[in-house]
Amino acid sequence: MKRKAFKKIGTMFLAVVITVYLFPTKVFASLGEITSFTIPNQVEDTYISTDEIYVTMPYGTDVSSLSPTIIHSGISIAPATDVAQDFTYPVVYTVTAENSTEKVYTVFVLVEAPDLAVESITPTGTDVSISTDILTIIFNQEMMGNDGSVTISDGAVLSNSRWSDDRTIIYDLSGLDYNTEYTVTIEYFVSAIETGMSEAHSHTFTTAMQTYTVTYNANGGSGTAPNETDKTVGETFTVAANTLSASDGWQFKEWNTKADGTGIGYIEGGEITMPAENLTIYAIWEQIPLTNVKVSFDPNGGTVTTTSKTVVYNEIYGSLPTTIRDGYTFEGWYTAKTGGTKVIAETIVSMDDDHTLYAQWEQIPLSNVKVSFDPNGGTVTTTSKTVVYNETYGSLPTTTRDGYTFEGWYTAKIGGTKVIAETIVSMGDDHTLYAQWTATTTSTDSPSTGDNPPVVSYVILALLSPAVLVVVAKRRKYKLMGTK
Repeated sequence: MKRKAFKKIGTMFLAVVITVYLFPTKVFASLGEITSFTIPNQVEDTYISTDEIYVTMPYGTDVSSLSPTIIHSGISIAPATDVAQDFTYPVVYTVTAENSTEKVYTVFVLVEAPDLAVESITPTGTDVSISTDILTIIFNQEMMGNDGSVTISDGAVLSNSRWSDDRTIIYDLSGLDYNTEYTVTIEYFVSAIETGMSEAHSHTFTTAMQTYTVTYNANGGSGTAPNETDKTVGETFTVAANTLSASDGWQFKEWNTKADGTGIGYIEGGEITMPAENLTIYAIWEQIPLTNVKVSFDPNGGTVTTTSKTVVYNEIYGSLPTTIRDGYTFEGWYTAKTGGTKVIAETIVSMDDDHTLYAQWEQIPLSNVKVSFDPNGGTVTTTSKTVVYNETYGSLPTTTRDGYTFEGWYTAKIGGTKVIAETIVSMGDDHTLYAQWTATTTSTDSPSTGDNPPVVSYVILALLSPAVLVVVAKRRKYKLMGTK
């Protein structure tokens, strides 16, 4: 606003212009206010009233340390913005205005209530084992109660439900048959205490027939025991054949439910009804009774000193006889002529009936042998020949001697063994055969087998003339006793 002031100076007037500036009166807000209050991840807009603020956070949020961002019209606020606070309980914020007046706000942080839901079901899955006896359903919040029904296939009855606590409802399954599969549908209507939510729920499951394990125990035997699949209560199955080996002197007797054999015994191929528990079946062993067994020995082309002996079943054979065969090396006694199992003195008698052991041989390689022929006082056409060890001698030379009959070729000058063309050469080194003789009946000489001349009796000549006897005796190189 401008005003003109005028002042008279002498006869002259001086006009003075005075400019006056008028300013409005300064208005101060009497109170500071919070215009915005936010917390990260909040799920709804903040509600701000004249003195209260409400913020809603997601279900499960930990409210003990949250940092709100605050916008206000004051000169300060306490607690300060973006400073973490514990909102477990309401927090008071104070805004100070420029004129030093204060305004107080109470801040409430709420956590979103969960949807009413089933938190867990035990047993889990669709197949529920009746052996657990109970089906447990746990909700995610405390409940005021439930109202519902149960539908079961096959007309079975499920005992009434009960609450074990404010969140857990239990159904008793003990009245159902272990060996029957049921389809169970539970429908219920529940109300939550805190939120007041009410919902209808249903749960359908199939009961699984209870199974138990079957284990075969070797119980001192060796090898791999039979395997058996799991069985349900009351199911029958065939007892497995024994696949185990016994210790020496023992044999399998039966399967038994107790290791010492005092339980229920089962033979191989028998039947067992499965009990309502895991089952272990033990192999039971018994000592083999002593049994005398006759063992015969077949030399298999050779000769044997003992043709049989008596042994005890499941004990050792003991000493075994010796056997020989020309041209062969003895390999041992076996359970068969060819092949089979070798048996020695320490071998356990595993056959409980009379049986035969057979000698087995390995032929000695052929070798040449020189055979010389000693005519033993006679003459021979061939003095030696070569033969093959372990084969026949073949043709033998002829020999003659005046006044004697040839008896054959022998392994000694006197006695020995006669050798003919078919005789097997049983000596592997060079050797001599000797001719043996018998004086003929026309000879007056005494029989001789060799170099000594026969003694001739000249009884008739002695009677006729002693002189003649002396002459003849000298010719025979004999000296008559009493003559000179």
